[in-house]
Parts: sequence; C-alpha cells; structure tokens
Amino acid sequence: MIKKYQDKEWLEKKYWEEELSKSNIGKLCGVDHSSISYYLKKYNISERSLSESVHLARANRCNLSWEAIEWINGELLGDGSLTTTAKKNDLPSKNLSALFRYSSKHKEYINYISNTLKSFGIQQSGKIIKYYNKKQETYCYKYNSYSYKELMSIYRQWYPEGKKIIPKNIKLSFWGNCGFFRNSIPKNPICLPRLWIPVGGRWYL
Repeated sequence: MIKKYQDKEWLEKKYWEEELSKSNIGKLCGVDHSSISYYLKKYNISERSLSESVHLARANRCNLSWEAIEWINGELLGDGSLTTTAKKNDLPSKNLSALFRYSSKHKEYINYISNTLKSFGIQQSGKIIKYYNKKQETYCYKYNSYSYKELMSIYRQWYPEGKKIIPKNIKLSFWGNCGFFRNSIPKNPICLPRLWIPVGGRWYL
C-alpha cells in the first residue's frame, strides 16, 4: 500500500501549498526528513534553498484587517518603515516577510505604535531601544516588530525598487504622525512633519 509521502500530488501540496518543511512532513508520516528529500527528487519537485527554509521557519503569520492595512499605510506616510532582511532577488516572493520599524524621540508615541500593532496581531520584537541620535542630538526610541509574511504585500507597494515611494492608488482616512486617526487617538498626538517630493508622477521621501 502506497504511503502518503510517496504520492506526488500529496507531497507537492504539503511542501509548496501548505509550506511544510521536510522535517514536518516526515513527522506527519513517521519517517525521517531524508525519506521526504528522496521522493521530492524522485518526482522532480523543486526544493527550497537553505536561506528559503530558514526564512520560512522564522516568519510569523497574522490576519491583517482592512483597518490594520490602512493604519500601517498611514504610518508609512510618516516616519514608519518596512524592511526585509532578504535581498530583492534572493527568495521567491511568496516566501518573503517584512517587519515594521519606527523611531521617535517621543516614547509615548512609540508605545502607541507598539500597542496598536499588537491589537492587529503584530507583536513587538524584543524591547523598545533607547539610543542617542547624533544627527538630531537627542535620545530616541526604536521599535521593531517580528517579521510577518502578510506585511510583504504592503512592502512591495511602498518599496517597489527598494526605496520608499508613495503608492499611486493609496486611499486613506488615517495619516501617520500628523493626520486623521480613524478610531483610536493617542492621549497626546504628536505631529512630526515629513517632506515628500514629487518626481516623475511619484512621491519620494
């Protein structure tokens, strides 16, 4: 009787569609990961690179609502940023993830950022870091979230060429830092003006 991992269609679905690792597939079937590797090669099912496998193991998942996406876009109009540790052509796009980053001299606003993202299911990575900003000659606070696969679609909109650009089709009722807060308003909203410059029909920071 044929075993599940010996079935090409089942194996390909588990490995690529459900994004399970060879070890996790092996655990489901009670075999070693080497057996899974053997059948992947036998059926000419392409395998992930080492960097892809590591990335997939570390990436987190969340369920972003329309409100969450709008809020993140609003913060990206201000000092918020998205970043990814992967190079532009290093990994297949479906395996990439991005993290949200924010720096400010106002700790209260950083706490607001952290709490709001947490309400959207995006968790803070480590502690909020206090550091001295030589350019501004003042102490600032830095927030980093965990990496999430769902943030990657927003990253591609804002950083199509690796540089922050306002998407042409963006529609907001929230403007980060100095604008319209859709639902929750910080006790002491802080306005940090940003300068966006139009170049060739797009806006650059």
